[in-house]
Amino acid sequence: MGDSLEANVKNIDRFEVRKILGEGGQGIVYLAHDPKLKREVAIKTLTAATGDEMEILLHEARAVGALQHPCIVPVFEAGDFYGTPYLVFEYVTGETLDALIKRSGAIPTDDALRIAAQVLDGLAHAHKHGVLHRDIKPANIMLGSDGTPRIMDFGAASRNHVSWLDGAHVGIDEDLIGTPAYMAPEYIEKKVYSARTDIFAAGLVFCEMLTGERVFKANGGSVDQLLLKIVNDPIVLPTGPGLNEKIVACLLKAMDKDPEERYESVVEMKEALLQAFDPESHKAAAIEGRGTVEFLLRRIKLKKEFPAMSESISNVNNIIFSDTGSVTTLTNAVLKDFALTNKIIKLANSTYYNQSGRGNISTISGAVYRLGFDTIRNIVLGLLLFDHLKDRNQAQDLMGECVRAILGGAIAKEICVSQGYANPEETFVCAMMHNLGRMLSIYYFPEETREIRKLLELGASDEEQTSKRVLGASYTELGQGVAKSWGFPQKIIGSMEKNRPQNAPRGRHNPDETTRLIACLASDLSATVVEGDPEEQKKRSAETLEKYRDRLKLNPKEAEGMFARSLEKFKEYTVAVGWKLDQSIANRLGMLENPSEETADVEITQVMQAGNLQTQDIEKTMRVEFHTTALVPPAPAVLSAPPTPQPEQARVRKDVLSGGIQDITNAMVEGSSLNDILRIIIETIYTGIGFDHVIFALRTPRRATMTGRFGLGENIDSMVGQFQFSLDFVPDVFHVALQKNIDVFITDTGDPKIVTRIPDWYRKTFSAGAFLLFPIILKDKPFGMIYGDSARPNSITIHEDEIKLLRTLRNQAVLAVRQSG
Repeated sequence: MGDSLEANVKNIDRFEVRKILGEGGQGIVYLAHDPKLKREVAIKTLTAATGDEMEILLHEARAVGALQHPCIVPVFEAGDFYGTPYLVFEYVTGETLDALIKRSGAIPTDDALRIAAQVLDGLAHAHKHGVLHRDIKPANIMLGSDGTPRIMDFGAASRNHVSWLDGAHVGIDEDLIGTPAYMAPEYIEKKVYSARTDIFAAGLVFCEMLTGERVFKANGGSVDQLLLKIVNDPIVLPTGPGLNEKIVACLLKAMDKDPEERYESVVEMKEALLQAFDPESHKAAAIEGRGTVEFLLRRIKLKKEFPAMSESISNVNNIIFSDTGSVTTLTNAVLKDFALTNKIIKLANSTYYNQSGRGNISTISGAVYRLGFDTIRNIVLGLLLFDHLKDRNQAQDLMGECVRAILGGAIAKEICVSQGYANPEETFVCAMMHNLGRMLSIYYFPEETREIRKLLELGASDEEQTSKRVLGASYTELGQGVAKSWGFPQKIIGSMEKNRPQNAPRGRHNPDETTRLIACLASDLSATVVEGDPEEQKKRSAETLEKYRDRLKLNPKEAEGMFARSLEKFKEYTVAVGWKLDQSIANRLGMLENPSEETADVEITQVMQAGNLQTQDIEKTMRVEFHTTALVPPAPAVLSAPPTPQPEQARVRKDVLSGGIQDITNAMVEGSSLNDILRIIIETIYTGIGFDHVIFALRTPRRATMTGRFGLGENIDSMVGQFQFSLDFVPDVFHVALQKNIDVFITDTGDPKIVTRIPDWYRKTFSAGAFLLFPIILKDKPFGMIYGDSARPNSITIHEDEIKLLRTLRNQAVLAVRQSG
């Protein structure tokens, strides 16, 4: 460590050091307190760091900074304290997997399987984002106080621009990196690495968990002898009670000497490992009440569809229910799924949400500003869950449950609005998820669900008790267990309780109790529509409302109208998302005249408006002169008219850009905030041209820098933070664009004619093959910049008509800034 930073240091920048957590040859890890955010953190420092070592630490920050997963320890920030570089991590209380194995020996099979599955989930997330860990070992897996494994120490990680999820991509090192006992044979021999090197190490770790011993041990020999043993000796697994025949086969495949014979991905390895574990031998113990929900969750995870659905919903929950969630992060997550994007925009334009008849919108950002963050949250959660489940096995039963859930949400929201209760959008989600456990049971445990239904038909009086008798856990317990694993907040989990009106306390309720009662009422009312004789619906609905009247102070006449409005809104919803309902359900809902699926599945471009009049008006208002002077003739440095895209592609792109212009015009007329307008502009450029990343940067007056503020694209959060340069003039493309107010389009950043004009800060942190710059100038001074890029050179062509539309978007940004004052 540098001379000014000793082991007894009291502060590192703003962080107040509490104690040393660990110390080694490379540096010290401290426990510290962050007074700004009021939290404990772990700070990793490097001793006497050279330039290369500082770059390694920054490399780790960039690699982990791109990852957000509950099984990966996140990096909060990086810094330099008097020449000593440091990283700030989340502080995880607990012990390492290595310490647990040394203390307790072999880990029970159930616990080992849970840890293995979660570690593989974290690795899959890293590989999906182009990050290989390359030093997976028990010492780099921290077990939190709740038992959740957290992968840490990405110092040896390799970050790439392609997905390494399938293990097909290979990298090469000059020197060996990592821990010898966990290195793969091909890496030792040829210094080549891929996703399969992480798979090999993961196999070694899981075998060590089940047996309490390393597979490869030095036994007093040298490191070279250990490496030769890994390359040449056959793999002989230590014996252990957790190694049944299927698990041994699974581990041997993961640790095969030939990487081509291993699993193609950690996702495939996880699925094989779960299938190798025999849950049936544990069913009796589970049903007796020992770990029942955990047992059911393991059974669910064996199903192929669950991991994908679980990751999607967990990712969205991390955005919408976290303190750091934002419109930009939600928009970025939604835009990765074209089908989801399509349906959200159609819903936003449907009469279900657009009752005032305002002009159509064509962007997710536009949908957020018009409908609100909470409403978009509800739409996203509903579509993610129900689109995964409907039209699968047990289609009729599942469709009935999906209808009950969405209709229940609509009823709950209408109750809140008409009766003056708070938080209608939150109550919508609570009601929608109220019967999650039953829905999951229908899909994942169809035989058991049929048995539960049969017992109820034969006279069993309580669904909760009956489901617990058959499954070992009630529908509510199952739903709450899954909801916890998905990261839902406690209010939604608590609202799944089946609090009936007769059991609810009289008098004033707290908000959570009211939400639970409304969720129960909405669920009961939706059941009267979906189940039973249609002729008895009105009678059953009245009886249901009567039960809740005193507890929720309902007016029966108002409630009847409220129920009718909810049903109409649900009908509009199904049309907008293109649901083709089962005939019996459609009959009960009076929807046999529902438009065809083809009518409902209109493409996004069919709901977009060209907005030519508004475009012309804005250009006339701005009267800004645009220059196209070449920077380094004849290098392709300035925005001009490259080869024309294919006709269909050009039409779609033009429609998207024109639709975005219309969205922005509407937003300006409606008085939307500057941030809303800028987000729509960024999204329109991102989707309209097909950039990999788009960033909006803003001048920071005090420091005289241009600094990234927000953007869209993969790993955008870390990229936005790295987009920063001084406004002191140097002759590079960024400064020339700002000084001369010209639009710059670099088609190939490797072109010798332009290489010298691309600044070092950009080459170190960005590696795009092509990029575009749109300066935003106010009163002859740089105010901001719009940046868009593509990983591959010469991969983006922009037609002259599209250039005009892009400039109009930039003009709208200027106008919006001026209007905001």
